[in-house]
Order: sequence, then C-alpha cells, then structure tokens
Amino acid sequence: MLDVKLRRAGEGWFSSRIVNLSREGFCIDSFVTLEPGSPIWIMFPGFEGRRATVMWVKGHQVGCRFDAPLYEAVLDHILR
Repeated sequence: MLDVKLRRAGEGWFSSRIVNLSREGFCIDSFVTLEPGSPIWIMFPGFEGRRATVMWVKGHQVGCRFDAPLYEAVLDHILR
C-alpha cells in the first residue's frame, strides 16, 4: 500500500491509497466518486502528476490505466 495524491479534472488534490501498481496502471481505494472513462492525475511522492484514465469502479476500488506506461526505473523507485 502506498499513499498518493489524486486529482480530478478542474479540482484540487485529495489523498488516496494504491493497493496495486504496474507499469500500465494501478488500483486505488478511493472514497471520492470516480467514473469510468474520466481522466485523473496521480502524484507519487517525489514525482510530478501523471495522467491516467479510470477504467472500472467496484465499490471503493478503482482501476486506472496510465496514458503512458511508467518507465521500469520509475516503477522500481516508487516500489522501494
């Protein structure tokens, strides 16, 4: 689990927690309403925000796909 910041288009940042992360996307626990197909931005500690798209929502879990996959070195750094 990793604490991150998320932002919906035109709104401010809010806190969330990643429960699964890969180069292509991530799954978060979110208590903010997110809709499939909507763009969001995610900010990992020490990095700038990255754009992603909400792919699915099941209760409080949300699956998202990065617009551009993470570099392997970036993923390794985040996971440390």
